[in-house]
Amino acid sequence: MVKEIIGGIRTIRLQKNIPTKETLQLEIVGKHMEAFNPVITKLCNISSIANVNEKSAGAVSFLVRTTEYAVPLGNMINVEEELARLAEELTYQQGFLASVLKKLCNESFVSKAPAQVIEMERKKQADAESKIKSLEESIAALKNNVDLLTPLNTNTMKHTRRTFFKQGLAGALLIGAATRGNAILPDPVTPKARKAMNPFHLGMAGYTFVHFDLDTTLKTLQRLDIHYLCIKDFHLPLDSTEAQIRAFHDTCAAHQVTGYAVGPIYMKSEEEIDRGFEYAKRVGVKLVVGVPNYELLPYVDKKVKEYDFHYAIHLHGPDIELYPDATDVWENTKELDPRIGMCLDIGHDLRNGCDPVVDLKKYHTRVFDIHIKDVTDASKAGVGIEIGRGKIDFPAFIKALREVNYTGMCSLEYEKDMQDPFVGIAESIGYFKAISDLEL
Repeated sequence: MVKEIIGGIRTIRLQKNIPTKETLQLEIVGKHMEAFNPVITKLCNISSIANVNEKSAGAVSFLVRTTEYAVPLGNMINVEEELARLAEELTYQQGFLASVLKKLCNESFVSKAPAQVIEMERKKQADAESKIKSLEESIAALKNNVDLLTPLNTNTMKHTRRTFFKQGLAGALLIGAATRGNAILPDPVTPKARKAMNPFHLGMAGYTFVHFDLDTTLKTLQRLDIHYLCIKDFHLPLDSTEAQIRAFHDTCAAHQVTGYAVGPIYMKSEEEIDRGFEYAKRVGVKLVVGVPNYELLPYVDKKVKEYDFHYAIHLHGPDIELYPDATDVWENTKELDPRIGMCLDIGHDLRNGCDPVVDLKKYHTRVFDIHIKDVTDASKAGVGIEIGRGKIDFPAFIKALREVNYTGMCSLEYEKDMQDPFVGIAESIGYFKAISDLEL
């Protein structure tokens, strides 16, 4: 439920073009768990939360189940634009309700459909009716209080959609991607002092940027205040020359980014293992994230001893037979050199029916890298989604990281909207950083 509340407030910010640095007030009409308030306040920059019998005039609201959450906007919105948006949403909801009622009024449908289907349609009806009521009240309040809501003036409020995207973090990232770095980006926001001390570091998995060049990747990391990158071969090919490797490191350093590992690299032969280890040596890192065939593990053991590297096997969930979860990696490496372990991909671990919090505690001595992500379901059907919106319990996971004193990287591997991932990346990093700040 708290994820829906946070998502609703963030949606209001985006729709109304309100920068995240501006505090908002939150009004609640109905039942609400006050235990959620510290997280909501932290993640949404809320100055006050109040239970009220009726929302303020001109407040924009959303429903979570039967509870209405409202954000008073005062003069932060353009009244005409807001009325147009509400009218458009009202028309949609009315059309949706009509389609649901058409089904429920169809005797043939009602007599043949399973009871759970009828129940679902009635829930859709109730939800649509609640939303229509809320929209109508918002429209009436705006019309009745138009004098209180001065329309935006280009000289006093420049938070139109275009300028907000240019000025805000997500917009800077989007523009930077679209123009390959030609846009002027605002200076990074100075982070607030942490409330909690964490042993781990936040990084980025290179695969997140499979469709983007190194320059776009590094500018994005710089804007997000992330300083560690797991290097993929599409940014630095395995056959790179020494000069190309030096140029790569110089470019990273110019953006205050360090490559901390290479991979994942798939290894199906001894020759490919040799090539991967030699590549890591030339790049100057001592952690290889790899996916070797099971029968090649003894050879990996030999190379780890030879190079004195750590080797983290990337698990892949139910999609491929190799290393579906943390337990499988553990069972196949526990008798090998202790420098052979896993890159714990918490999303894939969950998709294979495992609990990444439990697995971290159980196998932490062999966890050398972590890919953080969220997924929509704890099954093969689960797909990537912004961190904090899916099924993974991140407060519990961060608490476990502290308990086992994990000192490695937690690197975001964002796999949603990969052709245009920047807003989702920013949201995911922001959520993870905020939860990491809390004393859990």
